[in-house]
Amino acid sequence: MGKPDPKRENLSGAEYPGQFYETRTEGSNMDGMLSHIPVGICKIQINKDLKLLDGNREFYELYGYTPQQMARELNNKIVRTILPDDLPGVRASLKEALESGQVFETEHRMVRRDGQTAWILVRGNFTREDRKDILFCVAIDVSGRKKIEEELRINEERFRIALAQMDNTIFDYDIKTRVMIHAYKSASMYGFDNRMENVPDALVEGKTIHPDSAAVFLEMYAKIRKGEPTASCEVRTRLAEGKYLWRRITMTNIYDSDGNAVHAVGILEDIDAQKRREEELRTQSERDPLTGLYNRRATERYAKKVLKESRGKGSGAMYVIDIDAFKGVNDKYGHVFGDSVLSEAARRMTAVFGDHDVIGRIGGDEFAVFVRDVKEPGRLAGFAQAMCAAFQKDFEHNGIIAKVTCSVGAASFPKDGKTFDELYQKADIALYEAKRLGKDRACVYDSDMGSGMEWSFRSNTTMG
Repeated sequence: MGKPDPKRENLSGAEYPGQFYETRTEGSNMDGMLSHIPVGICKIQINKDLKLLDGNREFYELYGYTPQQMARELNNKIVRTILPDDLPGVRASLKEALESGQVFETEHRMVRRDGQTAWILVRGNFTREDRKDILFCVAIDVSGRKKIEEELRINEERFRIALAQMDNTIFDYDIKTRVMIHAYKSASMYGFDNRMENVPDALVEGKTIHPDSAAVFLEMYAKIRKGEPTASCEVRTRLAEGKYLWRRITMTNIYDSDGNAVHAVGILEDIDAQKRREEELRTQSERDPLTGLYNRRATERYAKKVLKESRGKGSGAMYVIDIDAFKGVNDKYGHVFGDSVLSEAARRMTAVFGDHDVIGRIGGDEFAVFVRDVKEPGRLAGFAQAMCAAFQKDFEHNGIIAKVTCSVGAASFPKDGKTFDELYQKADIALYEAKRLGKDRACVYDSDMGSGMEWSFRSNTTMG
């Protein structure tokens, strides 16, 4: 006797308990025993032909043969029923399952006796009989399911092609896993994979959503996770090349049979042109056309907004700036030169104050500025003095050079006032004091200034 084959011995029940077992059957009649089970059941020898050893009636009906026809026409070689394109995959699955001791399972196409092709699911376990590898398995016709899957695949492809032609893009959001599946072109547009985890946080942390839009974006997802039917927001989104564009996102929940929100479908609409047009119109309505600064109405509105946000937790300062003897400049050099002085004055103010400060032209030659976070008295006066110093350089336009100065009044928030009107009044009183003291100077409001003085908000200046 030769040495036992370790690989073959490895198929015994001792080596693979619960997976393989040694069995011998004599005079078994599977058709009789299993005739009432509505699936095909068969016994196959594992060799190059996958020889059929036995099968029940449903098995033969599935393949369209009688046992005699199968033996006579195919010599019981199951490989002759498997579509040639699918045979390598079936052999690979058999080999892997046999060597690993796993349950064998495959789906492949087979050809019936009448020439029709069908999809079949085969699942089974291995055993040993007379030192041969045997597969006991069930065979189920899954052609109906495969047909549905193919129809779904075709419909999905048609849907994908249709979406590719649209300006809007669609995504799916799994509420439980927080996974977003982005549709087609939008993933490449934004430079990330179709599948993204930890949404919405990943989009905010990765700056795909502009920081200024993060709050409304996160709020929309919070509403969806709470189960609201729909939620939407308008946000700036960063494309792969780094450019930010405006998008409107609308999400609609899908519920399970218990009424729990499980998925949400989202639509991204390109609203960049619309938002830019709105911005242009807003700029036209809020900006002074000569200087580009806020006009009087916008200055007051934005200053009040900052004051409301800062109430109880911040500090600030109001400055009122007036160009000295501006009427004389117009009379001596003409309105064209006067306009150039106003434009240059606005540019110098913007250089002194910050981008986040509210700077506006509130009258012919009068300006107002509200600055955040001015706590120290020295810093309060420092800004005012810096503004006066900015006017020390001569103004020049079309060959005309002139010396023009300004006077500045300043008031502190919240010490001198907590509302726009209070602060403006105190800063304006300080401006009068600077004018009274000879102009070309800055004054910070003090309670001793302006006693008995009547004050009202002026839309234009008459001080000179």
